[in-house]
Amino acid sequence: MYLLHNSGDVSRSLSVVVLGRRRTKRRPERLRRGTIGYDTVKDFAKIKAKILYVLCRTDRLFPPSIAPAVMSELAAAGIDARYFEIDSGLGHSASGPEHAKSSPVLRRFLDPLMAGLG
Repeated sequence: MYLLHNSGDVSRSLSVVVLGRRRTKRRPERLRRGTIGYDTVKDFAKIKAKILYVLCRTDRLFPPSIAPAVMSELAAAGIDARYFEIDSGLGHSASGPEHAKSSPVLRRFLDPLMAGLG
């Protein structure tokens, strides 16, 4: 699940996009452009999954300064959400090359969820 948003009013620009097993040829920028002006906050109450919201300290596309508003909107909708900020100079692409920095947080997030499946 990807949480996409644009740099405008965060409360009006969040979009949840679920990508199935079939690969999409759409590029993330196209998906992002398609969310501009689409208000998904009204649908947050439908979200049943726990969310781990990860941003990078130097990301200029989705700067960490938007995190408080996003987390507030998620909490207001009763969503169990956690936030983690990757400390990296690689900006928006940090999650791949810097995966070791967020892996422990991701593991702690997923372990209880995976235990509930078995």
